[in-house]
Amino acid sequence: MPDNEETDERAEVVELTEGWSLCNDDLYRIANQLLSLVFANKYFGDDSNNKKLLRVCEAFHNEFSALEDKVEKRPNFDYDKVYEMLLKVINGDQQIEDNEDVLVEEDKSTLFGICPISRRPITHPVSQR
Repeated sequence: MPDNEETDERAEVVELTEGWSLCNDDLYRIANQLLSLVFANKYFGDDSNNKKLLRVCEAFHNEFSALEDKVEKRPNFDYDKVYEMLLKVINGDQQIEDNEDVLVEEDKSTLFGICPISRRPITHPVSQR
């Protein structure tokens, strides 16, 4: 009988682990959906939804922070940085506008080396027969 109980406990632990792994996946899916939603609203929506999106992002950030040590860390994904980016987009951070007046000058001497298309004039045009 003890073997049967141990097997049941192991099966339960495996089941709980698999269930929590799915929850972790769902958390990251929600975070990615929030990113998509906020950027879609920035480009295609209007300012009337900003307060609602801000409340949703803050609520999700609070829940995500409460689960801090229980959430599996993902490479190349830091929700705190994602949250900061979301806030900048929602609040319309002014730093983005300050960087728009950047003047870029082309160095024409190296342009031909970089550009795959030749800008040299045609010296022998192709004849059509």
